[in-house]
Amino acid sequence: MTNQALNSDLASKLVEQLDDLARAVAESIHATTGSEATLEGGQLTTHKGPDVLRALGDEFAVARGSLQGGFAGRGVAVILGGAEPEKLEELGTAACSAIQKRLEATTGTNIGPGFESSGVIKDGQDPNGLIGDGIYALFRATLKHDGAEKDLALAVDRGSAEAWAAGESEPRKTVSAAAFSEMLANVPTRGTIACYLSDSEPYELVRRACRRLGLDLDNRPEAEVPNPAAYRGKLVLIDVPIRGERRFDWCKRLKEYDAACKVALVVREPSRQRVVQGFLSKADVIVGWPLEEDELMSRLEPMMADLPEPEKSE
Repeated sequence: MTNQALNSDLASKLVEQLDDLARAVAESIHATTGSEATLEGGQLTTHKGPDVLRALGDEFAVARGSLQGGFAGRGVAVILGGAEPEKLEELGTAACSAIQKRLEATTGTNIGPGFESSGVIKDGQDPNGLIGDGIYALFRATLKHDGAEKDLALAVDRGSAEAWAAGESEPRKTVSAAAFSEMLANVPTRGTIACYLSDSEPYELVRRACRRLGLDLDNRPEAEVPNPAAYRGKLVLIDVPIRGERRFDWCKRLKEYDAACKVALVVREPSRQRVVQGFLSKADVIVGWPLEEDELMSRLEPMMADLPEPEKSE
């Protein structure tokens, strides 16, 4: 399995968890159809709901299962390429049952999912709301079945997926925008970090992590290339997307111009080769994406050592 994602311990467990659930689905397809079904490969990414639809491609059959207990109101989407719609309810029911058994063994409680509905997603359109909004962990693999290779994927809201990976019986809750703003009202500002994101996906997590540290986020235009002279002794975060290797060169130029400039790289698909590129670019911090907000904070905090300490209130 290719772990394209994650360098945190929890994220690695998340990959293992979703891989195990996908294999349970493959076994259920074998048991239901009588034809051998095996799973190969595996790739984990995170997307907003509409982006999941775009990532899936032209046409997929989807069976949605509803969760129970502390996860009530959430669901799991089992996504099959090339599945016959008339067989989807039977396959979906068996897949949800297989997932339920694996999750019960992991969390120690029956949280489902139970089969809820099915349908077809075509050309990025989801008229039945089988995926929905929010941030999803999307695990995709290749299913070998009936002499053909097909796509098999699981889409789970990220809070639930991370809770399962940690063996927790309730989803990880996110703070509302209003509560977050109130929480940060008294966090003193210690400085600014220039942020070069390749797209909008990491923005909210990066913003929250930086504000909790007392850093204002200077989000730079996507087409802008950092000018080394503008960042003497300053903090810079550079997002390195797939096929964005020139951004390693940005980091190297910043560090060679002024070693006191602190640079953090957020590397998508952090393979060994890409991490080595990060070290060769002289980055102060290298993290893989996706990652936990607290992990990003812990990695950025040492870069702030030369910033002024906030004044203590009387």
